[in-house]
Amino acid sequence: MKNKSGLSGRLDTKAFTLIELLVVVLIIGILAAVALPQYKMAVDKARLVQLITLSTAVRQAEDRYYLANGVYTKQWDELDVEINGTVTDTLLVNPSGWNLQLAGGAGKVWSVYAKDSRLPGIILIFGYGTGFGRRCYALETNDWANRLCKNVTHKNSSGKDGSYNSYNMD
Repeated sequence: MKNKSGLSGRLDTKAFTLIELLVVVLIIGILAAVALPQYKMAVDKARLVQLITLSTAVRQAEDRYYLANGVYTKQWDELDVEINGTVTDTLLVNPSGWNLQLAGGAGKVWSVYAKDSRLPGIILIFGYGTGFGRRCYALETNDWANRLCKNVTHKNSSGKDGSYNSYNMD
């Protein structure tokens, strides 16, 4: 008897079944769910390290200024470091979302405060002068900020300062 469709016997097409496709999609979904938080941590860590590098450069410029003049300055144009951004008084704001601020204290104690709007809950303070060091402050209630500060400093919190946990970078 002749087959009317012109096909004889079995169909020899190679294709994936619906079950196989669903399993592959499920595996990709699980891998993405595991990898995405690690990717976000890596990106945020890179942002924080960039901010640390900029803050260190400003702190070193302040130290050079102090050696030359005997005092620290709150004027950006008096420092021998060039950082892109808009200067308003003691605040330098960069269009990519971070800002640095020169802050004075009593006597010869000064600091650089650094924040990044993409890293909520984190403040870097680089003090120079007597008894100050480099610290990453993470808002106590922000678990992500605490994990990020701990990841960058490789240390546990060294105490609390108001509503922030302090991580020593020195």
